[in-house]
Amino acid sequence: MLTEFEIDVLKEIGNMGASYSANSLSELMNQKVEIRVPEIHVLPIEKFPSIVGGEEEIVAGVLVRFGGDIEGYLMLFYKLECALKLIDILLGKKIGETRELDEIGISTLQEVGNIMSSSFANAVADFLKLKIIPTPPAFAMDMAGSLLNYLTVELGQKFDKAIFFYTDFIASPKKLVGHLFLSPDENSLNKIFRRIKELYEYD
Repeated sequence: MLTEFEIDVLKEIGNMGASYSANSLSELMNQKVEIRVPEIHVLPIEKFPSIVGGEEEIVAGVLVRFGGDIEGYLMLFYKLECALKLIDILLGKKIGETRELDEIGISTLQEVGNIMSSSFANAVADFLKLKIIPTPPAFAMDMAGSLLNYLTVELGQKFDKAIFFYTDFIASPKKLVGHLFLSPDENSLNKIFRRIKELYEYD
């Protein structure tokens, strides 16, 4: 169970990282993008499918591993319909024109993920005064339940605590909903809380 202090720290980090990411996405799309981070929860990894719509919901997005002073994963996922809509906007197409993901579409989503994850990592690094190094993004598309298996088995990652940021990207007049899933390993999570206490003199 997280303390009130720890929850406040995670909310602050989430809001800061998401704001940086929104600014980067706005520049990429060449239009104003607003972002809301209304909720943050620390949940077991098994809850991942329900967060993005259920075991059989098709989702597309990118996975970025980060290292340096803290380690873990950052994932940015969209329901497939939102991913296709985002591709249309970024490529200057009519909404609905892209009906399936091809090589160009996948490359576009990877670029979005690379820019947004780098912005997020830079924001957190500045806030914590730590070195955070993201790796190039890996594309993933499958049913949410299958992606859960990929994350926990093929990557060999043991998740005790997964931090879920519910993020709405709003690019008028179309609403794009993305799910930002951040999972520092447990040592890194504890390091974050200690670092905040050292830097900002929290009790």
